[in-house]
Amino acid sequence: MNQENKIMAILNEPSFELSKSTIADFSRTIITDAEDKDIISQLIHCDFIMNIFKQSSVGLRTLVLDELDKYPNTECIFKGVKLRQKETGVKYDYSNNDIWVQLNEKMTKIKAEMKEIEQTIRSVTRKRSMINEETGEIYDLIPPIKTSTTSVEVTFPKDADISKTIINQ
Repeated sequence: MNQENKIMAILNEPSFELSKSTIADFSRTIITDAEDKDIISQLIHCDFIMNIFKQSSVGLRTLVLDELDKYPNTECIFKGVKLRQKETGVKYDYSNNDIWVQLNEKMTKIKAEMKEIEQTIRSVTRKRSMINEETGEIYDLIPPIKTSTTSVEVTFPKDADISKTIINQ
């Protein structure tokens, strides 16, 4: 079964188990199949489909919230998959507490000082000494340790224009 047929099977009443292990199996299959094909094209198609599903999921979640109100405890199990309403992204506003406000002001000041020091240190390429103008204290500036992860960014155009397709090799 090719990838397009697998995706359609997922959308049209899948006959397989809806589980994390099935997701892992599908992922392994897609990756293994891609090794024999144009892997750049495979990644682009995978990201394209992922974006379709992400956007669809957002809209469907809104509709399912209303549907879950019909079930006891606003949860149900459908085809072995548990769905339930839950509070996410809970935020608290502490600005009505004087002690918290005082501590937050101190922290904001310290964060601004840290940011200023970080900008200075970021430009340092080798260890050097500096003088704290307020205290006269001498301290060492040591270059920060930079870490990163190399990845691939996939950006889709707003509108498709095949005439602008450029292949870099």
